[in-house]
Amino acid sequence: MHELDLITGGIPCIEDCSYNGTIVNGNKICKRMIPLPDRAEIEIKWDLYFVFINAKCRDQTLLQSITDRYCVFETQVLGQGTFAIVKMAIDLHTLERVACKIIDTKRIQLNKRGTSDLEASLAVAQQEVSVLRLVEHPNIVSIKDVVVSHENNAVYIFLTRISGGELFDHIVNSEGIEESEAKFIFYQLLLAVKYLHDHNICHRDLKAENILLESSKPFSRLLISDFGMAKALQNSLQQMQTKCGTFTYLAPEILDSPGGYSYQVDCWALGVLLFTMLAGALPFGTDADHAILIDRIRRVEYSFEDDPWPSISNDAKSMVSALLQADASKRLDVTQALNHPWIIGHSEILAKLYAKMLKKAGMENNGIPIV
Repeated sequence: MHELDLITGGIPCIEDCSYNGTIVNGNKICKRMIPLPDRAEIEIKWDLYFVFINAKCRDQTLLQSITDRYCVFETQVLGQGTFAIVKMAIDLHTLERVACKIIDTKRIQLNKRGTSDLEASLAVAQQEVSVLRLVEHPNIVSIKDVVVSHENNAVYIFLTRISGGELFDHIVNSEGIEESEAKFIFYQLLLAVKYLHDHNICHRDLKAENILLESSKPFSRLLISDFGMAKALQNSLQQMQTKCGTFTYLAPEILDSPGGYSYQVDCWALGVLLFTMLAGALPFGTDADHAILIDRIRRVEYSFEDDPWPSISNDAKSMVSALLQADASKRLDVTQALNHPWIIGHSEILAKLYAKMLKKAGMENNGIPIV
């Protein structure tokens, strides 16, 4: 592969000379030459990219404050939700890969008070930004920059990016996760959620799709992401009222409690996550039929009878059961979960693995308690 300019009349072009082909902006070119547009994304092999930046051009769809600092990959989508899309980006100052979450204000409906799309979107984005600026933890995504574009009706949030994909994909590809690896993943989740709760923050949307892995290899570091529904409370006794989250992970009290709900909804979601990691399937099924799903959640209807549960330890099943308690007052909180026999029985090796993981990531403990 090489780039030609002079012999093509001043128009930059790329010619593929490889055996396997070169991908430009998501399209494979094989043994041919094509014009090279400004900020073309060139993929040589999986996860190895180049960006061609033409000094004579500037992308008019992005703000100069963004293009001066970042290159946002249009074809490299890391995730997508109702109101936002997450794309890979590069910090041109540090050459670090980051994630760019783009919140599209046009997709947010007018609220009852008639506020504009941009105002509503800014409120959504500001909630996520304000929470992320309060936290610093090895297992929580960190915010790097925020840019508001009135011209594009968009809010750009630049975040930590790691390349191992979502926990959801890891579960699906593995058809469930081996118990020892699931335990280390869950241990990290407990430490991160304990940190949030200790700082009066409830995530409210913990799910496998919002857990990012640093590597596809076993025993990887993870990051909790997507704080769009997170709530910073005044104190640990404050109740929340808004019904939000993902149906398959909703705690019964979100569905039914007129008096609101507490941090314990995160612990229910952790129980759903642990069941899903070990079994390779959700405990209450999918949300294809909301009525059936809600009924199963209310009755806490799940089973340990099918494979692979007969081969999973009783302590692991006990942890799941203790978290999936319909009565929030009887449900384990994160501190109790960290002291459950399934965790505390292997606390020494878990702490060593965690310390090794932090060292590999170039991080210090930052005062994070390791049990």
